[in-house]
Amino acid sequence: MTPSREESDADQATEQWQEEPPFPVVPERNFEDQRMTLYALLVAAIVLPCVYVALTALTDFHAREADAGNADARNARVAEEHALKVFDLNVTLNERIVDLLDGLDAEGIRAVRARRSISA
Repeated sequence: MTPSREESDADQATEQWQEEPPFPVVPERNFEDQRMTLYALLVAAIVLPCVYVALTALTDFHAREADAGNADARNARVAEEHALKVFDLNVTLNERIVDLLDGLDAEGIRAVRARRSISA
């Protein structure tokens, strides 16, 4: 069973209880510190999203700039290939014209031209 208490322990507990104040002592609130904390949180709530948006916009700008550079390089390669094809075709047509007209003088060219216009 439970051991019996001694009277001296009970008296000491009663004395301590009577010496304590009726309500626990609460430290006074420092409203200046709370106000400064709220100001800091307000500034952080405004500045941090702005910084995030700025960083996101900057990275997006650099990504778009790189994509535009890649598209420009690709378009330049396509234009160069197209120009090479045009020049090759021009050389081929010039060679064919020279082959067809080789050895003909002005009168011979007129005669070939007249024959083609009649047959067409």
